[in-house]
Amino acid sequence: MKRTKKYNPLKQLDLVAKQALKNAAVGYVTGSEGCKLIDLRNKQVSYASHTTVKLISTLRHKWSVFIAVFGIDSTGQKYMKSEEIIVNRHVLQSELSDILNEKHLALGKNFNKKHLINYGWIGTPFVKEWRESEAFDVLTNLGAFEYRLEEQEDE
Repeated sequence: MKRTKKYNPLKQLDLVAKQALKNAAVGYVTGSEGCKLIDLRNKQVSYASHTTVKLISTLRHKWSVFIAVFGIDSTGQKYMKSEEIIVNRHVLQSELSDILNEKHLALGKNFNKKHLINYGWIGTPFVKEWRESEAFDVLTNLGAFEYRLEEQEDE
């Protein structure tokens, strides 16, 4: 009879991380000072404890990421074009940029350059379906429309 371990520290850490991060997301908009932790219950930037940062950055997770390009049209209406990406393998948060850069740039190429304001993304360390209105609120709270990218040269 094969004996199995009753206590597996890695499984225990994974369970702790899932519980601690169940209402957390990580977000970034161009021009801001690094990634921010977002509390999904109120859609606001929240304080990231050392433990939370460690759980997000040192453990591998299956990420759901909402990427967006932001613009303001000629009438002053704010809008975004977006894509939702599910990363089907466990990756570190630092590895997300390699996965997302190409898709984000492609999204920006199909955007009206006269309206272009900024780029941004939000991701959860678990599978989540984003509602576009929810993602828009979160990214706006992160400052998506507060920083304008350098003006593009006219072609």
